[in-house]
Amino acid sequence: EMLGYARQRLADEAQLVRAALPDIPLRPASMDAVCSTGAALNYTASEEDLSAVFAGVHRVLRPGGTFVFDILSRHMITEHAGRQVWAEDQDDFAFVWEFTNPTDEYSDAYYTQFLRQGGPGSDTYVRTRERHRLYVLDPDVVRRSARRAGLTHKGTLDNYTNAPAHERTLYETWAFLRD
Repeated sequence: EMLGYARQRLADEAQLVRAALPDIPLRPASMDAVCSTGAALNYTASEEDLSAVFAGVHRVLRPGGTFVFDILSRHMITEHAGRQVWAEDQDDFAFVWEFTNPTDEYSDAYYTQFLRQGGPGSDTYVRTRERHRLYVLDPDVVRRSARRAGLTHKGTLDNYTNAPAHERTLYETWAFLRD
């Protein structure tokens, strides 16, 4: 369903692919950049899983290609999120994140989404609710896994800004280049 929404907003020639990480069903060395948003990598439960994702990204990137992704930081998962509810209204949808039982390894989160139906101005929303387990990714494990896959770390920033990530960063934005 989300690919349908994306198709409505993109040019017809834009290629949309539905895939589950680490399998990226694209030709080897066919991409200049890969971007993973929405803390997707926080769903990787082990270093082995993370390494498989990085190997898949390396496979589809051209030499010198860029891989950018965001993750929820340790601070976000273990301290910040577990103490509050995060909710926002984005006009065509609204969401609520409720984090529970944070540990040094993961936090369970309940995501409730209200998606507008019927187009702009409609007052009809469909509600969905999901349980997510979000894992803490140790920065040393991230760098080690990427290096093993042939990716070079170029920097870690504070939530898509130019400021370096720090101990209170909630969202970390990581950038790598393919060797």
